[in-house]
Amino acid sequence: MGIEPDVVPEIHVHEVQAGDVYLLCSDGLNDMVEDEDIELTVSSLAANLPLAASQLVQMANDAGGRDNISVVLIKIKQDFPADRGWATKFRSWFK
Repeated sequence: MGIEPDVVPEIHVHEVQAGDVYLLCSDGLNDMVEDEDIELTVSSLAANLPLAASQLVQMANDAGGRDNISVVLIKIKQDFPADRGWATKFRSWFK
């Protein structure tokens, strides 16, 4: 019998466009702050992601901060297509 992993990764492939902002966070944020409030904060402060991240941590702490709070915000600078497999990788070597 194998050991079951405690963490099961969730992987998604998406087309990425310039200006997209991605949020990676721990449950210390999303358990304490409503999704709508997170979205409003990130969209309002998208021009200053360090400030947005600090604000999200502060919001989670203000709501009780019962767990560790980790926030990573990433802003995409240029469009690029989603990777669709080995053929796409192979063709990209010749561009």
